[in-house]
Amino acid sequence: MLLVDVKKELGELLANGLSSTQVQEELKGDTSLLRDIGLDSVQLIELVVAIEQRFGVAVFDGELCPDLFDNYDQLCEFIFKKIEARS
Repeated sequence: MLLVDVKKELGELLANGLSSTQVQEELKGDTSLLRDIGLDSVQLIELVVAIEQRFGVAVFDGELCPDLFDNYDQLCEFIFKKIEARS
């Protein structure tokens, strides 16, 4: 899987989870999922579970921090590295 595929699939997860296609259109590399999209704590947990299921990776408690969700590209790269490490 390429990084571009991760970005596309993560955008779809966010749009489906928030029931909004507008979310996917607003996503740019520096989009903050917390400030710009407005994800709350419950939505973040749901997103982490969806990421684990969709990409087949494990996200550990120690890896969860606000900085991870503060930048869309950063979260995509985190997921991509997890996928690469699994291979």
